[in-house]
Amino acid sequence: MMGSMRRTVCVIAALALIAITASDANANILINGDFETGDLTGWTTFTTPQGTANISVQTFDVISGTPSPAATFAYVGLTQDPYGTGNYQGGGIFQNVALLGGNYSLSLDNAVAVGLANGDGTIISLLFDGNTVASYDYGDVNGNSIYRQSLSASLTGVSAGMHEVRVLVTRNYYGTANVTSYVDNVNLVSAVPEPASIISLGIGGLVILGHGRRRMARSAA
Repeated sequence: MMGSMRRTVCVIAALALIAITASDANANILINGDFETGDLTGWTTFTTPQGTANISVQTFDVISGTPSPAATFAYVGLTQDPYGTGNYQGGGIFQNVALLGGNYSLSLDNAVAVGLANGDGTIISLLFDGNTVASYDYGDVNGNSIYRQSLSASLTGVSAGMHEVRVLVTRNYYGTANVTSYVDNVNLVSAVPEPASIISLGIGGLVILGHGRRRMARSAA
């Protein structure tokens, strides 16, 4: 009887450890993905060959809730002709990160604040190892408006080693003070089962184990 209880306790403890491990695995792997440092710590800025972007961190209500620090992209666009011909230019931020082999989820929240109406409200793109995995084109935008969008992508079969996460903001017109893009909550997490699912599975196993032992006890009697 005591041996059975000890085994049960060990199983429950193991399940709790798995849940804690899964919870840790769901933590953001990126440094300063929420920009709570108030600056771009952990990130490197860049501009495209013919592009410009003033990149900083400012407080903004990106997800229609409480304002928080966000990467801010102002005066995004071209530095030379031709414009309005699909030649999208601008800039962004990137970060290199060491990953174990496996599956991951990559996401961000974005908002665009517009002063005067504009024919190009920016394209926001999320890249992994140089490949675009999610993007959104705001197109024509109305004046005195705020637009919001979230991007997400599932990354499967990622190899172990160094990888790059990049956020790119572009327009096919010259930079303007009338269109500013904000990015927050850039998250890269391991795609693992939720702790609640693991615990439920384990409890189900314990229930089945208990039924089996009772049947064996009745048979022995």
